This record gives sequence, structure tokens and C-alpha cells, in this order.
Amino acid sequence: MKRISQLNDRIGRVLLFICTIGAFSSFILTIENVASADSATKVVEIWRMYGFILFTGLFLLLTIYPRRYAGLWELAFFHKAAVSVTIPLTIQQITPDIQFVAMIDGILALIVLIAYFLTKGYLAWQRFSNGNDSAINNT
Repeated sequence: MKRISQLNDRIGRVLLFICTIGAFSSFILTIENVASADSATKVVEIWRMYGFILFTGLFLLLTIYPRRYAGLWELAFFHKAAVSVTIPLTIQQITPDIQFVAMIDGILALIVLIAYFLTKGYLAWQRFSNGNDSAINNT
């Protein structure tokens, strides 16, 4: 079994918990956008609002059990990195709000990647290679 540094693990979990708080705060702040959106944008705002609560849950699961969910890290990283790259490539007129979203998702992608290595989240994949769930520390 690979040794997991308690300090690195704790730092990674704190980073993820900060992401959790940020996602939940965004969820709360988006409620007003949903309430005030016109019918043309209400669906998009609802989608965004529930996306924030989804990421709140994902980040919380990874905070509590960083080595239990194979693939969750990679999906979270992919989404955040993809949004931060896709926005500037596809939107012709970048406003400060749009630039802010791209920047925040880029920062989140970096934080998720750092936490992934600090907590050794990649060890979750070991259960597939050796078929033994007890081979790694699932927390």
C-alpha cells in the first residue's frame, strides 16, 4: 500500500472543502438569478443553479472520501478545465462577467488537480486493477 502523507491529505481536503463552500455559495447566489430570469433564460439559469449544487456534492464527496470514487476527480477536473478553455475559444465578445467565469473555472481546475495529487485521489483506481477494495485506504 502506498503511504499517504497526512499533511498533504489534509491540505488537499481543505482545498476541496473551499471548492465545496464556493460551489454552495454560487448556488445560493444563483437563486435570485432564477427568480428574476425571463422565460428565455430561465431554463439556463435553473440548469446553472442545479449545476452548482451538483458540484457542491461532488466536491464534498471528494473532500470526505478522496480515494473512494474512481473517475469523479477526473470528471470534475475535465468539466472545470473544459469550461475555462471553451469559453474564450467560442465566445467572440468577452465581457468581464464571462472572463470571470472562465478564470474561476480555470482556478478550480487547478485546485482540483493539486488536491488530486495531494490526497492521492488516483489510488481509487487501484480497486479496479487488483479487485480488492481493502487494498487501499478508502477514505
